[in-house]
Amino acid sequence: AMAKGQLYLEEEPPQWLKDMEDPYDKGARDEAQKETGEPYLFDVAYHDGHYYVYFGVLPVLIFYLPFYLVTGANFPTAIGVLICCILFIAGCTALLHRFARFHFKRVSLGLFLLLQIPLIFCSGMLYLAKFPTFYSLPIIMALALVVWGLYFWMRGRTSKRAGKWYLVGSLCMALVVACRPQFLVFSLCLLYTSDAADD
Repeated sequence: AMAKGQLYLEEEPPQWLKDMEDPYDKGARDEAQKETGEPYLFDVAYHDGHYYVYFGVLPVLIFYLPFYLVTGANFPTAIGVLICCILFIAGCTALLHRFARFHFKRVSLGLFLLLQIPLIFCSGMLYLAKFPTFYSLPIIMALALVVWGLYFWMRGRTSKRAGKWYLVGSLCMALVVACRPQFLVFSLCLLYTSDAADD
């Protein structure tokens, strides 16, 4: 749809949905579907006679749309999930390393792995990698952006040119909105970063 310059899906909603006084009444929608036998799309947003996907647009702009424009084929979601998983693991490693250098004089490799492995395994990344669906890609992309955003903010705490690191970190956090806005809660860590920088 975006390749054709539109934000709504090409799938046409049934006429009964367009004619409903309140198309957001699920009970009435289910009744109308039973009466007419015409189904409506599930798990999309309906507005003004069109269907919209409510998931973040960043995976589309980064993976799906360029791939489609170049090849004319659908982007394999599993590849996108794998790329974002690798970025997430690299981000976790960089963030833990930065945290360890900032707070402790020396951290052994064993202790570092003891912290890194649970962080990665308990993040939900393995589930997303095992089931690389259309829903998984915005989530893992948001996770990758969050850890890199936190890393860049932490770099800013010890840098003489903190502004550039804070800018890149803030850009990562802002891009989270285009994936899964709920993950913006991690932006509250900026308060900790700012306090530590003031000290």
